[in-house]
Amino acid sequence: MNKKISVKLLSASNYLLYLFLSILLIVSLIFIDKFNHFYDLTNNRKFTISEESSKILKELKEDIDILVFSTKESVEGNTRKDLYKFFKPYLSYTNKIILKFVDPREEPFLAEKYKITQNGEVVINFNNQSTNIKELTESNFLNTINKLTNVKISNLYFIEGHGESGFDSIDPRGSNRFFNSLSKAGFKFEKFNLFNEEIGKLPASATLILLSPEKNLLKGEIKKITSYIDSGINFVWFLNSKKLDYEDELSEYLGIKISNNAVESKRSVNLNMSKDFTIPKQVNKFGSLNDFNGTIVLPFTRIIKQNTSSKFNFKKIVDLDYSDIKNKREFMNEQFDLSNDNYSPIIIGKDTAKVIVSTSSDFFSNENYGLYSNLEFGIKLFRFLNYEINKIFIAEKTRDDLSLLINNRVFYSSNFFLILPFIFFVLGFFVWWKRKRY
Repeated sequence: MNKKISVKLLSASNYLLYLFLSILLIVSLIFIDKFNHFYDLTNNRKFTISEESSKILKELKEDIDILVFSTKESVEGNTRKDLYKFFKPYLSYTNKIILKFVDPREEPFLAEKYKITQNGEVVINFNNQSTNIKELTESNFLNTINKLTNVKISNLYFIEGHGESGFDSIDPRGSNRFFNSLSKAGFKFEKFNLFNEEIGKLPASATLILLSPEKNLLKGEIKKITSYIDSGINFVWFLNSKKLDYEDELSEYLGIKISNNAVESKRSVNLNMSKDFTIPKQVNKFGSLNDFNGTIVLPFTRIIKQNTSSKFNFKKIVDLDYSDIKNKREFMNEQFDLSNDNYSPIIIGKDTAKVIVSTSSDFFSNENYGLYSNLEFGIKLFRFLNYEINKIFIAEKTRDDLSLLINNRVFYSSNFFLILPFIFFVLGFFVWWKRKRY
């Protein structure tokens, strides 16, 4: 074979080899991160999400924004790397999770907005709702997503015609500012006349609101309310600051007793507030209030207790401080035994429907909704009506073992070097075959 032809063929083969390897390398670098998969070879499947997790992630229809507040460097080590390792399986499973790391030192206003208190704290945002996670585990993470994404927003129907505090009123004792905030959380509002046959049939997901009426309801109106509750319509009853006659009949149906008097607080006076403002000892944690940690102020606080015959199995939302009540004698005259702690200004119950009975709605009025955490508390109180999520328990994985987690980069890179000899063999055979022909 002509020597010049042989040299040219060899050079062409080398160029072909270099071109092929270059193209292969470029394609790998471009697409290797587009396929966010990994292969878990650990004995306990540490980096594989559980079956419960996969069910929740499959049902995601909208994006979930996750903010991870972590400094770029910390004395604990590379916190961001550990946190990313936690989220990696979920990012691989679904494209509905949008993950962003935030350094709280560089964005202090954002950290203050979400009330960040520790390095590595996670905030999950979904549909104008957010929840903080301080202890990041699979159970906490998935239960938070499950809670946020399973809220079923219902329309709120406000009974009118009795001088009720208006949800659209701009007066100081009106509530338009609070309900504007509630609207941003997805709630919708309508006015409702109990004798209007056109809207007499409420949808099953509706919530009927009686917002601190100034006038008595008629017996026929009360009967209609109780019929709605019996049919499964949720009901929220905010009392007036003073007792009205209609309360007796509705209280008897619900199986509760309501005080005529309002609490006079010693502590509020010491804080230069009106004696009619009460700061509760605590807000009990359950349902939508599980993650509420604020302080609230309740004006004109009347107290409620459940009778033993009540079918609604009421729970206390708020506990009062017995030692703070100045006018105990007035409640004793009404046969309220305040020493046994079997009372509350706000209670929640459930039978065929959910029912909330609360002291005056003044705590989220335009002049009071900004006090302490009243706004947050009010929104979470309404959210209780719209979902009831069973908590998911997922056993935590053990620490890293000696087996391997192979992600897509390691997998493709290792396979590239495994098949490289085969590529050389094929190209060598091609060169040999070409040379043999000449």
